[in-house]
Amino acid sequence: MNAEQLLTHFDRIADAPDAILRLRRFILDLAVRGKLVEQDPNDEPALELLKRCEEEKEHLVKIGKLRDAKSTVEAPNENFLCQLPLNWSTITISQIAYLRSGIALEHGEEQALGDIPYLKVADLSLTENKKGIITSSRFVSRGRKDVMIESGSIVFPKRGGAIATNRKRRAHVNIVCDSNIMAMKPFVNDILPFLELWFSNLDLWKLNSGTSVPQINNKDIYPLPVLLPPLAEQRRIVAKVDELMTLCDRLEAARTERKTTRDRLTATSLARLNTPDPDPAIFQNHAAFALNNITPLTTRPDQIKALRQTILNLAVRGKLVEQDP
Repeated sequence: MNAEQLLTHFDRIADAPDAILRLRRFILDLAVRGKLVEQDPNDEPALELLKRCEEEKEHLVKIGKLRDAKSTVEAPNENFLCQLPLNWSTITISQIAYLRSGIALEHGEEQALGDIPYLKVADLSLTENKKGIITSSRFVSRGRKDVMIESGSIVFPKRGGAIATNRKRRAHVNIVCDSNIMAMKPFVNDILPFLELWFSNLDLWKLNSGTSVPQINNKDIYPLPVLLPPLAEQRRIVAKVDELMTLCDRLEAARTERKTTRDRLTATSLARLNTPDPDPAIFQNHAAFALNNITPLTTRPDQIKALRQTILNLAVRGKLVEQDP
């Protein structure tokens, strides 16, 4: 897929209410299945990347950051096994990343000043930019390294209704999170852009295992199957996704502009018909324009309601039918 093909076919679906959102999901789905860019037989296989992940995992176990090397290993789901693209590997999240959960601070630990941002679920809704940079007005004053979420982690809600929002953000600085947040950190930082792309295509709500209170646990995420491309192809995929998402941004902006213009045209047309004591010749022109463009002028229920009211106004003012002397 390229930008030209996307533009060629977009006009077929552009008028659907969720067309661009579906298009974005389609792009991500193609990306994580190896259908967005071509494979290069000269790329280093993903198995070599997995070896680096395993080495880093063992290192984290030695320094006490992970409990043991086997605690997060799960076999890929048999239903997920499929024909892999060239040099790809079928793995689980447990083989390329580890999870950390936030903590509930004791009374007085959350301070107005400090050097480590403290993140709450509500902060995940911040949209300063589309890269998901996290900021917060709340801080903790003590640098508690035992609870710190490292820069380069993907943070997301793990408990409550916030799971349904699918809010996911990348931490660009070291942070501390509250107990309703979980973080995912790849063993090898080079994987982060592709992992973030893959995770953005994941519906968190489908993972919740709660009954009265929705909740996501480690056991819900570690076994998740992933098709892992070679690192070189990951970079090509991420670059292509960025290109196509930028195009989607442009299409969305153009659609918004068209909608704004159409709304303005509808309001102006109906206002002209409702003008008291209009010039008969001008009124006929306005009425003819409205009738000839009735479909684009009534694309929303509120516009149809306004048209109905305009028809009634014309009727009671003697402007709907001709008079017979």
